[in-house]
Amino acid sequence: MIVKFFQHDIRQGLVKYIGRYILAVLIGAIACGMVDQAGEYFWQWYGQNLSIWEYGLNLFQGQSPFSFTGDSSFGVPMTWFMLYLCLLFCVGDYIRQDMHGFGMYMMVKSRKRSIWWCSKCAWCICVNLLYFTCAWLGTLAYAWARYGEISFRDHITLANMIYGTDFIGVGASDMLVNLLVLPLMVGIIQSLLQMILTVQYSSSAGMVVVFMMLVVSSYYGSRYLPHGYAMITRFFSSDGADALSVRFGLLYLTIWIIALWVIGYIIVRKKDVFGRE
Repeated sequence: MIVKFFQHDIRQGLVKYIGRYILAVLIGAIACGMVDQAGEYFWQWYGQNLSIWEYGLNLFQGQSPFSFTGDSSFGVPMTWFMLYLCLLFCVGDYIRQDMHGFGMYMMVKSRKRSIWWCSKCAWCICVNLLYFTCAWLGTLAYAWARYGEISFRDHITLANMIYGTDFIGVGASDMLVNLLVLPLMVGIIQSLLQMILTVQYSSSAGMVVVFMMLVVSSYYGSRYLPHGYAMITRFFSSDGADALSVRFGLLYLTIWIIALWVIGYIIVRKKDVFGRE
């Protein structure tokens, strides 16, 4: 039964809206163009193009938290912000439409709301996998179109200039987790929260709450704000006092995902899908 639910979600909630994921491709490509324009001197000095990993570092670079002492300038990380804002659009209102459409018929027929919710959670993971894959494809497409090749070189000097000396000691495994795993986990958490609020209240409520989370995470640095773990900059600081931990992040975000799955199940189980409340 769960296979039928999942096949339905893939057809109606993902394939049907596949055009939306062009946004992720565009964001990935535009972010590469912006960093190339800002770092034109790098090409002139070294005669080398940036690697795909360095483009990824730019995509998920984020911004250091706002300093209330006025000692440093602050700018909203627009590339990062738009990446997660467009994810809101890709998740959209599908779960609410399905709950009051064909999904309601499937729930009544199977008498298993747990299967319906588990299928939606699996769909949520697929949405995020496709979304971030498209963002990386945009990065790859830009690098190939601009230079005719895709570089995997590491330019330690450049990374050191941007992130500080602490960056030199970061292992390859931790960096891959920073680039590929943590941003995906944050996206899944954001999407699950949006889905829960959409079911319980409305799609507008889900989008507003997640938007506010993005704003707060842009300005404030805390190990308890999930979105901070999708910003590379937040893992490095001049004194190390406010730096996030990769290992704690993996555990903390996993707890978030499990907790949201349970909360969503409880809400769906009690929800009156016939609209009698």
